[in-house]
Amino acid sequence: MKVICAGAPKTGTKSMAKALRILGYGSVYDIEEAIEYAFKEWEDVWEGRSKDLSKMMDSVYADVDAVVDMPHSYFFDQFLDRWPESKVILMVRDKDSWFTSYKNMVERAQKNYCILLIFYHLSPSIKRMANWYMKLSEITVGSGKPQPFLWKTWFTRHNAYVRTVVPPKQLLEFDVKEVLQCC
Repeated sequence: MKVICAGAPKTGTKSMAKALRILGYGSVYDIEEAIEYAFKEWEDVWEGRSKDLSKMMDSVYADVDAVVDMPHSYFFDQFLDRWPESKVILMVRDKDSWFTSYKNMVERAQKNYCILLIFYHLSPSIKRMANWYMKLSEITVGSGKPQPFLWKTWFTRHNAYVRTVVPPKQLLEFDVKEVLQCC
């Protein structure tokens, strides 16, 4: 593991993943890869069946160059404990604009996928996937439904925690506004 991106969702995570790939990092795991390669392992964490990420890290993430977005960014400290020489990128933005962007994403997803609710009780796979996402939301931001105070507090505390845990020489803070200002 060379790079651990600790930025919350909607802080440029997809752009950061793309940039890391362009820069030559061969394997960059985003939320899609967490689902594809470690769905069961993360599910075990959500359900309390696993309290140690080391087995998953050694089996799933051993040859991964970089991780970005949830669930990786939430557990950045566990990844850093396992790979202490890794660089950490904290993508940041204003908490109010972050909240609006994250809320819009959640609401758009709920609207677009509401048809799946019809099949929720008929399909164990759909139910399992929906529960996976809901547990991830509960564990990270505290709720799957937009709650301004709760979400903004989590966002502020998460960024402060990253700054506290990561040694300054290993931490790069990146504000997505920097890209807009340079172009």
